[in-house]
Amino acid sequence: MYNEKEMLEKVGVQTLEQLYQIGHWNGECWTVDGMTITPQHRQRGEDDFELIGYTID
Repeated sequence: MYNEKEMLEKVGVQTLEQLYQIGHWNGECWTVDGMTITPQHRQRGEDDFELIGYTID
């Protein structure tokens, strides 16, 4: 699991905006240069989720 800064470095961009520009977002994850970047969330309440990091496959 990567934090936002680590994930951006691994992908080779500096901001999430750049990730949106170079990657394909399908509503659940980004695809960039053969990598799949998936945000990971923890449920805090019935309808309350917290972003806890990103996985890269």
